[in-house]
Amino acid sequence: MRWPLRFQIMLPMAIVLLTTVTTTSLINAYSAAQRTSSVVRQRLQAVAKTLATSSIPLTDGVLKQMKGLVGAEFILVDSAGQVLATTRPRWRGVANQDEVVTADSTLNFVSAVEIEAASYQHAVMSIKPTTNVGLPQTLHLYYPQSAYRSQWRQAVQTPLMTGGLALVVMSLLAMWIAARVSHPLHQLQAQVKRISGGEFELIELPRRNDEVKDLAISVNHMAHLLADYEDEVRRNERLRTLDQVGSGLAHQLRNLATGARIAVDIHRLECTVSKGQESLDVADRQLVLLEKYLQKFLTLGQADSSTLRRLDFRALVEKLLPLVGPAAQHVDVAMQVDLPEEALWITGDNDGLEHVVLNLLQNAIDAAGADQAAAARRHVQVTLQRMDEGMLQLRIANTGPGPPEAIRERIFEPLVSGKPEGAGLGLAIAREVVEKHQGRLMYEPRDGLTEFSAHLPLSPEQHSVHAETSEEAGCGKTVDC
Repeated sequence: MRWPLRFQIMLPMAIVLLTTVTTTSLINAYSAAQRTSSVVRQRLQAVAKTLATSSIPLTDGVLKQMKGLVGAEFILVDSAGQVLATTRPRWRGVANQDEVVTADSTLNFVSAVEIEAASYQHAVMSIKPTTNVGLPQTLHLYYPQSAYRSQWRQAVQTPLMTGGLALVVMSLLAMWIAARVSHPLHQLQAQVKRISGGEFELIELPRRNDEVKDLAISVNHMAHLLADYEDEVRRNERLRTLDQVGSGLAHQLRNLATGARIAVDIHRLECTVSKGQESLDVADRQLVLLEKYLQKFLTLGQADSSTLRRLDFRALVEKLLPLVGPAAQHVDVAMQVDLPEEALWITGDNDGLEHVVLNLLQNAIDAAGADQAAAARRHVQVTLQRMDEGMLQLRIANTGPGPPEAIRERIFEPLVSGKPEGAGLGLAIAREVVEKHQGRLMYEPRDGLTEFSAHLPLSPEQHSVHAETSEEAGCGKTVDC
């Protein structure tokens, strides 16, 4: 049987309150009734004693005045049963002389009597004659039961109403407390149910500062961790899928690239006209890079420590710029390159870093070339500089529109691409490479441009540009490709 928390809180409190308030109210009512009865008797006793000790003759007028004070009927009779004075002339025959009368003039309540269809409390007391001559007289007092009950009700009504009101207020308070506790718990229950269904949106924290808020914080933290875990699981699933289909594909593509490179070399040897042509050199170098990248395809940028060596990152960038020059000229995109004079030495994987630079350059050229609205000003900016924090920064910006809004937060995830023909692997591999080098790869729109920036740590010691690296690059500070 389901037992909601609201009832678990409210019902025990209501039962305890009901028992406590009811018991207290009944005790107060009983005490008030007893006090009322005592007050009535004491007041009647005082009036009767006043009449007994007064030197004023007890006449009908005197007794009627006493009736106006206490609301009781009086009959004064002598020892022979003769009525001497009364407030009700028609009651002259109701006084009973057989009632026991105390000798000390104390009012003695003896019985309840019915007179003219009304009930009265009957009391008697002995009164000495005012002349001190003759036999003692007897004063009969009749107090209406209706007046007694009215005073009793008035005395009992107040504690009972107070107790009832307190019970209602406490019951409402118990319901409010129960609702205040159970409502946030219902919200948390709904949130946990949504989390189990794969919705990891955070809920608004309650303004209260108690255990319920702590529980809400924990639920939000759990939702955040599960969202990250789900992203990681999806990413791993993509990588597993890529691993399954990529090994055979990479092998075939590598064989094709090797065959194409061999064909270029044979053509260079057989055709004397082609000797020294830059286009064949570029094609040959690109095919070599293609072979290396296909060889590392399945690792997704996980650098092997055995491939790490000290290299000049400036020379690496300078060497790769001519490889993307033909692609930029083909789509009419201007290249604006700003490289420092000094060498920027880092310790890294040459092949992996080449992939990072080429991927960012090619993406920038493709994005700028696809912007038909800005054909007159399409360009790519390449800036390399040394930072104060012992880091270098490579900034590659373009005039293209940038990644679609829907994927900007996931642009570095595998198999996520903004290009219709894109595979979504280039930036994922680039990020892996940069992070393996203790750096970071970021994207942000800046000054109307789409900018990707790579931050890499410099080597502890900086040296001049290695002569061999400079000769291999073959370009100066400003490169016009």
